[in-house]
Amino acid sequence: MNISGERQTLYDSLGDGEVRLLTLEYPLRNSHGDTPLISCKLDTVALKDFQSRRRDKSEPVSSYTWPGYHQTRPDFSLLFQPKKRHRLIGKPELSWKSYIDSLEAHIIQNGVDDRAAASLSGSDSLSHTYIALSYAWGPDKNHRKINLNGIDTEVRPNLYAALLELRKSQWVRRGIRLWIDALCINQEDIEEREQQVGIMRSIYEFSWQVVVWLGPETDTTSLAYTALAWLARAIGSGDKLKEFAAEYGIPHYAYDASPIILDPYLLPWRDEVFSALRSFFACDYWHRLWILQELAMSKVDAPVLWGTHSMSLREIWAACEVINGGEGTISEGMATSGDDIDHRITTLTVDRRLEERHSTPGKQWKHLICIKGLRENTGHGVEFALPAFELARGAQASDHRDKVYGILGIPGVKQLCTMPPNYKMDFAQVYIDFTRNVITNQGLDILRLVHSPAGPVMLSWFSADSPRWLRRHVNARYKEVAKACTHALPSWAVCWTCKEAPLARLPRRYRAHDGLPSPSVTFSNNGILSLQAILVDKIANLSAYNILEADPLYPHNAPSAESIPNPYGDLEGLKKAFWRTIVADSTSAGDEPPSSWRLLVEQRRWSPYGTSEMVGSSISFGLHSFALWNLKLLLSGGYVLGNLLGYKGAHRAWGGNQKSDILEHHDELAERDAVSWASNVLAWRRLIVTAVGRLGLTVASAIHGDTVAVLPGCSTPVVIRHDGSGWKLIGEIFVCGLMEGDTAAMIRDGIAEVTQINLY
Repeated sequence: MNISGERQTLYDSLGDGEVRLLTLEYPLRNSHGDTPLISCKLDTVALKDFQSRRRDKSEPVSSYTWPGYHQTRPDFSLLFQPKKRHRLIGKPELSWKSYIDSLEAHIIQNGVDDRAAASLSGSDSLSHTYIALSYAWGPDKNHRKINLNGIDTEVRPNLYAALLELRKSQWVRRGIRLWIDALCINQEDIEEREQQVGIMRSIYEFSWQVVVWLGPETDTTSLAYTALAWLARAIGSGDKLKEFAAEYGIPHYAYDASPIILDPYLLPWRDEVFSALRSFFACDYWHRLWILQELAMSKVDAPVLWGTHSMSLREIWAACEVINGGEGTISEGMATSGDDIDHRITTLTVDRRLEERHSTPGKQWKHLICIKGLRENTGHGVEFALPAFELARGAQASDHRDKVYGILGIPGVKQLCTMPPNYKMDFAQVYIDFTRNVITNQGLDILRLVHSPAGPVMLSWFSADSPRWLRRHVNARYKEVAKACTHALPSWAVCWTCKEAPLARLPRRYRAHDGLPSPSVTFSNNGILSLQAILVDKIANLSAYNILEADPLYPHNAPSAESIPNPYGDLEGLKKAFWRTIVADSTSAGDEPPSSWRLLVEQRRWSPYGTSEMVGSSISFGLHSFALWNLKLLLSGGYVLGNLLGYKGAHRAWGGNQKSDILEHHDELAERDAVSWASNVLAWRRLIVTAVGRLGLTVASAIHGDTVAVLPGCSTPVVIRHDGSGWKLIGEIFVCGLMEGDTAAMIRDGIAEVTQINLY
């Protein structure tokens, strides 16, 4: 922000616990023409004065409808393709017009109407409340001028557009004040920034309302909000979406595709609707780091403005839940609505792609659901904060230090760390101090976020089934999965800046450390973490972590691999350990997987027609591709992976009855859930076999001879590597048979012992 005039005139010093609030004044006209000139003034107030006047969450939501100016009710008929409706067997053809008419009546009857006027409080009440704006700063160019306390001040275009839109609100016209970080904080005063960031949680929590601004309206805004309103109001759940698709949609038997890959029905939306939703989730706002705290502190009916269109955060969350519940029905349409992804592919593992595509929605609705979960989080400890950490790592922040400071006020995180913001400190030191602070206060679970970078993969125009020699010699290109950290951090410190491989987080709450003594850790001045560890095993065999892995040494079988015993008893025990390992003994929601998921060792799941999937740049994460590349991986008891999966020979033929050899009937959606989660968990990880025959799954940078260790205070085992006089942390590992306190029994039986180690 570039300000002409005396800065002291604009920004007086703030006292402890004080903030500035902004009042938008009546519209003025620029002397050079009709361009509206925004005039506003700043007042300094004590934040504590608003604590008792903040909005009561028990008050009726209808009393706080935004925005207080006329809105057009969504036209749901624009969503559908009437010409593509199909009559199901035994059902009469249903009229789209009658459906839309009944939908309108349903919405009006239930009191959901975008044209409802906002209820305004008296002017005295408005003077004791304020609105906090949540928005993306946007590019630092093409500045626009506003008048702030009588001084011409430049602001970025996105904030200028937000101020123009906010000025239309009856609340703002009646005098309710605003808190906007770019204007209410002297951004050039580092000490003031530190003080204000330290109370940011309270600023949003004590506001009467948080207003979300996505940006100026686009060609897709109206259609996107219409689709979101339909999902939230007319459908409301994934099950109801499937019921609707069954009645009005297209039967799955109209397509020649595996029922494992596709949901039973496709949604009869126009293609433009999927593109509009795609644009909504691609808005820069959803990628901001600070929304983690701002949305976590907002009310559930906070308005989300995109130009002149408005919808409550509650409804957007409801729509995201529907999208998540009907993921195959909606997300596939969104992910394949652009030119950058092949329409012929499926998208079970679209979140695992390497490409940086903000235009692909991918994780965004899941991120919103995760933020909703952060609001409702009542647990304490790192395991409850891991989702917030995961979101922060992938979010965008103009200052690297905000990767830490921007999440300190989130529920579930604020108890973990007591360090105050310090913008004079190098961001690498901030990361070290944060990790050390969390370990000291809450234990070692934050180490689960550390993993060394994987090697390169080959990118080419050839398919994943093309022979390796062909892809290596004809137009083969290489891309690093994740570059090594260049910030001189200890191996135990989490770097929030360097991009990691797009791994799926393992959401289950494991208990590998149960029964072990309380953690005892010390830090030295030269970055060494001294702690206790139980060195339980070593890695012997490793799979290739991707079908396009550039390293020809994988899959790797240790010289003594033929003699590795089978600790799981017999072949059936090994199969059970295998399917539980490839899903990390968890569902995507963090629950224990149902026994029906043993279908994952059926032959047809790994056949070319079962779950093969391509996601950009010929990188495949389908089960068939994984099996094809790792058929000769030696498992426990002398079995190879091909034996386990029913592979017959060298001609890529799949033996046995292609029907289920375990269960005669499967729930189609349960099959999809199992296959999808297994594909996501395997992506960018290596299946490993330990020296004593345990199966596991770990980060791609693990190598033969690495040690599997269980740490008191860490819920999962970790892979460590001895390097000279100390140890380096490689990453977390799931090991079937070590996740539920088994190590404590090994110590009692004298099989293992506690050792003191140093992590560099």
